[in-house]
Amino acid sequence: MNYTSLITEPTISIVWADNTVGWKSEVSYDEGTPDEHSFLLHLSSNAGAFDKNECLETFDRIIDGCDGNDANNPMNWKFGGRNVRGEYTYEVHVKRDNRPWPPIKEPYGNCRGMYKFIYSDYKLHGAGWSTWDSGEQTIRPSIQGCLGWGISAWKFEYYDKPDKGGMEWGLSVNLPVFVRSRCFKNNKVAFASGGFTHGCGGNDG
Repeated sequence: MNYTSLITEPTISIVWADNTVGWKSEVSYDEGTPDEHSFLLHLSSNAGAFDKNECLETFDRIIDGCDGNDANNPMNWKFGGRNVRGEYTYEVHVKRDNRPWPPIKEPYGNCRGMYKFIYSDYKLHGAGWSTWDSGEQTIRPSIQGCLGWGISAWKFEYYDKPDKGGMEWGLSVNLPVFVRSRCFKNNKVAFASGGFTHGCGGNDG
């Protein structure tokens, strides 16, 4: 099968096979994170043509077609779905089935910063935020925006399942001393990252 074409949208990429019937394409996103998901398009043995606009419209319908102002899902969590249109089957698969349940209504987390003389050791945990980027596009730039440089020993880990406190990830990082009140106790970094940590404990100033 010769995959020769690619459509790319903000949330969808599908590679399709020209002049081929019955082909299937599945593309995964945010692999290895709690937000991992995939888009799948499968044609029957009677179909070979591809309609980009129908593809985008159908995936958009799967993702957003059933959404409403649901008080039980204010964060608008997605659960995947399937839509068959004639000879074309469109599917969105959410890979993880062990996210916090029932769906959380707001992001949460915790923070602790400990003074270590020449640096401070910070531990952050969270759920419902930074669940797709290992903190690289959310937490790290938020820390840099608050204190500038000085980030070291960065270690971000996604858990295989939520821990006993419902947390989905943990971050350990060394920072300059005495930045807790300025950047963490006031939730400045957490808010800028789309999360919340109820302040920040510890003895760093």
